Amino acid sequence: MLVVVDANTSEATITLPRPITAADGYSLRMCVQNLTLANTQLPINDYCNEITVNGVTGVVDSGNYSAANLALLLDGVFSGINVSYDEISGKMTLAASTPFTIGGSMLDVLDVTAGTASSFTSIKNVDLSGVNGVHVVTTLQTDHISTKGICGVVASVQMVVPPLGVLFYRDDTEVQATTLGDRHVQSFTIRLLDDSWRPLLCNQSWSCVITIQQVYSGVRDLKRERPISLSAGY
Repeated sequence: MLVVVDANTSEATITLPRPITAADGYSLRMCVQNLTLANTQLPINDYCNEITVNGVTGVVDSGNYSAANLALLLDGVFSGINVSYDEISGKMTLAASTPFTIGGSMLDVLDVTAGTASSFTSIKNVDLSGVNGVHVVTTLQTDHISTKGICGVVASVQMVVPPLGVLFYRDDTEVQATTLGDRHVQSFTIRLLDDSWRPLLCNQSWSCVITIQQVYSGVRDLKRERPISLSAGY
């Protein structure tokens, strides 16, 4: 059976017109045949847009910033805090004449460790490439389980287009097809998660085509027959 999913949020619930039940000796297999998705989860978004200095929190608008532009935006936002970006090393530095305390969700992007000091510099480099992958997850039981212990993974797709680009994914050979633990399917939910396993931030419609088919597995339904000797006569 082909199932077409169209949604404009990270989650969609599908109810099939008729249920699919695996025959005795068979199991159901699910595959994401294709996925069309706009990459709208920008490098600075609701998951990483806050920075706190000495208890004062600043919020940066979601956007597709370069590291240099982000440094210019942050510079001078907090009194006495200077922010600079080194294009050669790819690192950002926040410095002041006296120690200050820094925190907030943006530190993950800046690769800076929260704490108190007079200067903070990125450990490796500032990563503003945006989301690197999308996980398609279902509420059904599947063979695929993530390293985070998340069940129901149907496909993991690399985000090969930049922010604001459109991803076109196809799996014609069903490389990521997965066997379902469920033997009877009529309604299920599909969720899109980012590379940190959070709900993907979608503000554009997306679509995918999913196939559910029977494959021979040798799995049989447990049938417990009542012995004739236990049947009482009347």
